[in-house]
Parts: sequence; C-alpha cells; structure tokens
Amino acid sequence: MNAVQERTFMEFMRVVPLMFLLIALVLFFFHRTLKLVVIALLPMFYAILVSFGFLGMIKEYVVISPQIILIAPLLVAFGIGDALYISNRFAEEKIEDTRERTISSIKFIQKAIFLTSITTALGFASLMIGTLKPLFTLGFALAVGIIGCWVLSITLVPCLILILKYKKRYELKSWKGFGKVPINNRKKILAVALIFLIISLGVCLPNIRTSADYYVMAPQDEPSVIKMQEYSQRFEAGQAGMMLVRADVTSYNTLCTIEYIEEMISRTAPHTKTLSVVGVMKMMKVNTTVATEMLLGTIEEYNITLPDFIPDINITNVVIQYVKEQVMVESYWDLVVKAGAIPIIGGPELQSAL
Repeated sequence: MNAVQERTFMEFMRVVPLMFLLIALVLFFFHRTLKLVVIALLPMFYAILVSFGFLGMIKEYVVISPQIILIAPLLVAFGIGDALYISNRFAEEKIEDTRERTISSIKFIQKAIFLTSITTALGFASLMIGTLKPLFTLGFALAVGIIGCWVLSITLVPCLILILKYKKRYELKSWKGFGKVPINNRKKILAVALIFLIISLGVCLPNIRTSADYYVMAPQDEPSVIKMQEYSQRFEAGQAGMMLVRADVTSYNTLCTIEYIEEMISRTAPHTKTLSVVGVMKMMKVNTTVATEMLLGTIEEYNITLPDFIPDINITNVVIQYVKEQVMVESYWDLVVKAGAIPIIGGPELQSAL
C-alpha cells in the first residue's frame, strides 16, 4: 500500500510541472507576451507554496495523503482567473496614467472576483463535512488556498503590472465576432442545451456506478500491484475488506441483519470468507449448563421480570425446563436466537440483553 501511495505521489509530481508549462504556452499564445505569463502564474505559484506550508504547520492535526498534491492543479484552475480578470481589465481601461488605470481596474473587478472566490472556497469547504480525514484536509487546504489566491491576486497582480509595465499587444479578432453568436442564436443554443440535458439524464446518468476496483486505479506496472494480481488469480483470494455497520450491535435485529449480509456475501462470492461478531458468537460453543447459567444471569442483571398478571410462576424453573427439554443449543448464537422463544419472558428484550 505504501508503494502505491508513493507511486501516486510521484505521478502527480510529474503532472504538475507539465500543467504549468501548458498553461504558460496557452497564455503566451493568446497574449503574445511573457509578462502576462508571469503576472498570471506567479501569484498562483506563491499561493500553492503558502498552502502547502500552512499544511506543514498544522500537520499534527490533519491527515496528509498523497492526493493532497491535487491542491496544485485545482488552485491554478480556480485561482488563475483572478489575475487574468485584473490584467485584462487593466488593458481595456482608457486612462493614460498607469497608476490610475491599475486602481480603476481593481475597483471595477474586485467585487466580482471576491464573490467567485468566496463561493468557490465554500464549495471546497463542504468536503470538510464527513468522516474521511483525507477529504477534510483536502477541502480545508483548498478553501484556504482559494482565499489565498484572491488575496495574492489583489495585492501582487497590481504590483507586477506596474513593475513589468504590462501592455496588451495582441488580441484575436475572432473574439469580437464570437460575442454575437449567443445573441443571434439564443433559441438554438437553448434547444441544443436542453437536448444534451435530456440525453445526460435519460441515457448517460444511469450508467454511473459507485462501485470501483481500486487495484484497477493503481499503477498497473507497480511491482506490488502486479504481485497482488498474481496472488489473486493463483489463490483465488485478495486483500481483506471491511464493512462498517453503523447501528446498535447490542440489538438482536442488528445482529440478524449482519448474519443476513454474511449469507448474501457467501452466496454471491463463494470463495470469500466472512467474519463478524455473529460469526464469533457462532464459534463460541455453549452446552446446556452454561446456557442455563447465562440466561439466569442475564435475567437477573437486566431485571427482566414477569408481567403483573402472572405473579406465581418461578422464572428460574421456566428457564431450566425450557433449556433442558426444548432447546438444542450448540453455540452462543443459537442461545441468543432461541431465547426469543422462551415462554412468557422470551423476546427481543432478552435476546438483546444476551
């Protein structure tokens, strides 16, 4: 497992530099100046380093997994827009004085980028709601990182614009014509969007499955993954899996549900062995004497009494007679199951008490 995690981290580390390179090429293609590349990427790169540094400060309180490297591409994807909005607005301003143009650009755009940043941060912060600690860390880091991107864009971008003396030198002429397309074809665009929505909901959405084979997701050339696949094929077995039942395990109904789940797993996967609290109870052998003592001890401990309209019957005699004459008890689980049929006092209360 450690090998897969290390390999996952290394794969992400290879992707991140490639991501920055491709983004730089795209920015240069549309603006034809390296100044804009620096203005757009430097605040994002700084925000990423600050986010990872912040995680390092609180490492004792959070769980850091290899997937934390996802912070880098996600922060760039959601944060680079702030720098582009400010720089493009600066280029569109008609004010000749550079300082005044910068101030006007910030005033005009700051509310919009603040709202987009805060809503994006809240969206990522929703990952903190749950029990998966790695997701909590990822959501927390992304929320902090998005706010950091906004702060750094507001503060660093104007400084870089003034220091680098940024001027927009190139503009694609086709963008002006593209702006008329949604205006002149609004009904057609809405119709096409509606068709895609219907196809997505009616045809594509039912194909989504939540079950996943994590070994398929793992790097297939990783030696540990290859050996695990060979082991699974040769011995018809794999790694142990666990299922958490969020219920009161002292309840007899819950235990019956667990037994049913075990039976279903055994039917659908014959080579799979299951073990639960019910299985352990079945392993515990109980004879007649022990069964009688356990029943009487439980009745006394939980103060299980007869109804008021049956005052003259001795509970001890009822239990002893039932166990000796009616019950064939082989295990602790048999005792729990058959305790529900004891005359007068038997039922879910006694079964759950056992």
